[in-house]
Amino acid sequence: MGWFTHHIHTHLKASWCLGTRRRLSESGFSLTEVMAAVVVFSCGLVGLGSMQITAIKLNAGAHSTTQMATLGQEQMEKLLALPFTAPVLQDNAVAVGQGTTYCALYPPEGIRPCTEEFTSSYPPPAGSTYCTVIAQPSGGSHCSDIGLPPPTGGYKVQWTVDVDDLGNPDPTAMKLGYIDITVSQKTSGKSQTKQTKTYKLSFAKSSR
Repeated sequence: MGWFTHHIHTHLKASWCLGTRRRLSESGFSLTEVMAAVVVFSCGLVGLGSMQITAIKLNAGAHSTTQMATLGQEQMEKLLALPFTAPVLQDNAVAVGQGTTYCALYPPEGIRPCTEEFTSSYPPPAGSTYCTVIAQPSGGSHCSDIGLPPPTGGYKVQWTVDVDDLGNPDPTAMKLGYIDITVSQKTSGKSQTKQTKTYKLSFAKSSR
């Protein structure tokens, strides 16, 4: 290969490389590719938004459960601090296993407005009052959700006392009281209808 032939071959090769590089630098994304990328990105944003909504609902539900558990614990401690002969711990039922039910409404702040000089910012439901304990007679429905529905935003605490004399009829003998507490609250469902959410706990209290 002579000098002239080699020079022409090198020049053509360099020209082809420059042309190819120029075409590559001028190339980009087509409209179809851009639209496909936008669709994929939008689907990702929709999924992320759904996850955030679900997380918010779960956090709200967990907060509500924590509040009811705290209120149930406070009610349990309040009952444990009372003497065994306190009026709200009496079992007027004859047979063991029936028990006597008591209930009370509390504002969204919980028991605090009932034990401290603190006024709730939320008015009680019409015809009801906060912190007033109601004793349900045998066979009555005073503490049912129909007779005393849970307030919107507040709580209804209901406890049933079942006293066992352990087979000893002596009134001075040791007795054991089984107490079941139920805390309920109205929450909004998917259809914006009010649903009742409950939290339960049980404990025992001795007369000695």
